[in-house]
Amino acid sequence: MSDLVLNKNLRKIQPSASILLMDKARQMKAEGADIISLAGGEPDYDTPFAAARAGIHGIEEGRTHYTAGRGIAPLRKRIEKKLAEENGVLCREVLVTPGCKYGIFVALMAILNPGDEVMVLDPSWVSYHAMVRLAGGTPVGVPLSYKDGYRITKRQLEQYISGRTRILLLNTPNNPTGRVMDEEEAKDITDFARKHGLILIADEIYEKIIFDGRRHISLGSDPGIAERVITVNGLSKCAAMTGWRVGYLAGSKELIDAAYMVYQHTMTCISEFSQLAALEALEHPETFAEMRDDYQARRDLWFDAMREIPSVSMLPAEGTFYAWMKIDKNGMDSGQVCDYLLREAKVVMVPGIAYNEAECCVRASLATGTADLKRAAAAVKKALNGAC
Repeated sequence: MSDLVLNKNLRKIQPSASILLMDKARQMKAEGADIISLAGGEPDYDTPFAAARAGIHGIEEGRTHYTAGRGIAPLRKRIEKKLAEENGVLCREVLVTPGCKYGIFVALMAILNPGDEVMVLDPSWVSYHAMVRLAGGTPVGVPLSYKDGYRITKRQLEQYISGRTRILLLNTPNNPTGRVMDEEEAKDITDFARKHGLILIADEIYEKIIFDGRRHISLGSDPGIAERVITVNGLSKCAAMTGWRVGYLAGSKELIDAAYMVYQHTMTCISEFSQLAALEALEHPETFAEMRDDYQARRDLWFDAMREIPSVSMLPAEGTFYAWMKIDKNGMDSGQVCDYLLREAKVVMVPGIAYNEAECCVRASLATGTADLKRAAAAVKKALNGAC
């Protein structure tokens, strides 16, 4: 089929590194290898019982048909209430989506025209740049510095703005670095967006996984920019509901209506029983706090182990369930380090290059049991201390 013509935008993207590595780990395990995978961004918890039962009851009651495309009314109203009370975001519209990833994609599709640019704060999640390209836009990476703790400043943002910039896309708490945006950074971002007339897409999927008493800041809570902010969130990370596929977009009527136009021609709706489970999960925030506390304990365990390795430096995660490590060992780049650790330690991590980080950094997911984390830490320590 040499004459087959495919979408040219596919040539501009690479496969998801984390998905490839997770698949590789599964294959190696199936072949009998004793592999510990720290590649995936999926909680190791089961969905909270109350939420799972609500979904099961929905199936038993026959709630398995098409629903209102924007999401069932009780869930949308509950999300509006949650955003108003917890985030200070007074949104006019909510669109329930099959996960945050798809929500971001339909938002980009609704806004971008060919040649439009999207500023992405790097290091960034592996799919942001790809989704912008698939939507016909041009991603412009704004490199933040490990040395500066990945702080966001007006000065850095101003270096990458152009007359074609339409959107600033950011993620807090950040995957992969674990950074949590503070008030000064939030002000710099909203001032910058107002000055240049940008739309902000704020991916807040890890908002409930924040450590050491820090506070999450939603950019949509700033009344001076709220009409130009799309808040993205969901239940996958905080409630261990990855497979239920429930996320949402919230923002002005104009922006969400535009996203819904794309949505209704590509998705129609998501299962009602999944939405019923999400609705119940939102009524039990105590389960979110229990998971967060456990993730913080795992962060501390991993950090204490890694700081005993001379070639490893870390900025302790302020949020998320990831450890972001800089490794300086014998001139290896991040891809070579991950290959080495897979071969010698039987531990799977994701190289920093996948997140557009030039430094030799790797991401380890701590969303796995404590026993496996201890085994992985011991194996990584042995492999790096013995690398030649």
